[in-house]
Amino acid sequence: MAPVLNVLDDQARARLIRRFGEGVTTWCDDLPALVARLSERWGLTVVDAKPGNTGRTLICVGDDGAMKVL
Repeated sequence: MAPVLNVLDDQARARLIRRFGEGVTTWCDDLPALVARLSERWGLTVVDAKPGNTGRTLICVGDDGAMKVL
């Protein structure tokens, strides 16, 4: 599995925990591996992560060279 850049920074993680409680920490910990698995399955390479409030937009390049967004 290809490494995936930091898809969830510390500030976003803190916002998620404040909003949803400590139970979301496991999901936060597992998110990079999930993104890596799905990127591999869908033929994507994540090249950037754009911040949001409690979300992320992942900028990717597909196997076909086209820009994609998750």
